[in-house]
Amino acid sequence: MVVYYTHLSNAVALVSALLLVVALLRGGVVPGWVRSLRYVATCMLVLTFLVSLLVLVPLGSSFVGMFFQGSGLFHHLLCPAVSLISYLVVEDKTTLRRPWMLMVAVTLSYGLTFLLLNTWNLYLGPYPFLEVHNQSWVETVVWFLVLVGSAWVVGVALAWSRRAGTR
Repeated sequence: MVVYYTHLSNAVALVSALLLVVALLRGGVVPGWVRSLRYVATCMLVLTFLVSLLVLVPLGSSFVGMFFQGSGLFHHLLCPAVSLISYLVVEDKTTLRRPWMLMVAVTLSYGLTFLLLNTWNLYLGPYPFLEVHNQSWVETVVWFLVLVGSAWVVGVALAWSRRAGTR
């Protein structure tokens, strides 16, 4: 389940949503760590959507299959959309001073783990851009920087929404 960033992001979103509901049912006060977990889950889901749309589809995945069929409908489209709308419109935002650092740390940890597993021939993939033996080291570095940079952009955008939409 933790092999694919998509599955990991959906699992984090499920846990964070359940914790949010429990907190709301217990009196409406949502602890800061739950708000931060919701932030990370939403960032991860948005990144999943963007990577699917801007990387995996151009690399040959079916657009319809990725977004409108089977589990792709939920993993790549509905869960990111619902989580983003909930985070932007309904939820209290995280109180972390630099929440994007948490998002970058999660994505960096995931990426480094699978880059090392691929480098040591312990795992192939799970995404083509992590397959270090099937591309040059320059391509690997560029992909890594693009993906971690994308995590940073998504994280900053949602952190900015915290300021713009503070209730």
